[in-house]
Amino acid sequence: MALSWLTGTPPMIQREFSGSNLCGCPVGTFSLAPCIDLFHRNPQNWPTSKKACALLQLCFYSMAVYGASSMYVPGEGGVMQRFHVGATPAAIGLAIYVVGYGIGPLLFAPLSEIASIGRNWVYVPTFFLFVILSIPTAFVENYAGLLVLRFLTGFFGSPCLANGGASVGDLVGSISADFRPFAD
Repeated sequence: MALSWLTGTPPMIQREFSGSNLCGCPVGTFSLAPCIDLFHRNPQNWPTSKKACALLQLCFYSMAVYGASSMYVPGEGGVMQRFHVGATPAAIGLAIYVVGYGIGPLLFAPLSEIASIGRNWVYVPTFFLFVILSIPTAFVENYAGLLVLRFLTGFFGSPCLANGGASVGDLVGSISADFRPFAD
């Protein structure tokens, strides 16, 4: 009688509960199939090699966005020459990019926390747009167009900067947070 749950679901549980629990497993049945699927979808349960690959992609993504911000500075002389603007207006290209990746997280960070959307549905399209918009930025013919494109590349590059820490937290979780390699 005490171990009746091993042989099947007690009738009182089937009558009392319906729906699913927090992990999506059906309540009232003891089928582990949905929970096993959720186990593999949880990044904390991934093999170390898959976690390392995801972390490396996130690092390269962040490096590309930060690099696109600062690599404008050596080209400011060319911007001044090509568009016939002074040093201060030429510096606005860097500032407007930073404004773009400052405003972007206001939209993309909350959007990535919605479970049905997740982080990948924020990372992939915005990085695609970031890369695509970088091409016309190199060939734009007027200064206003350059500033608009710099703002948009900063805006669409911002999710990795805003959500990168959350993605790393998803990978390692709170159990690994106690690891301190340089502690006494």
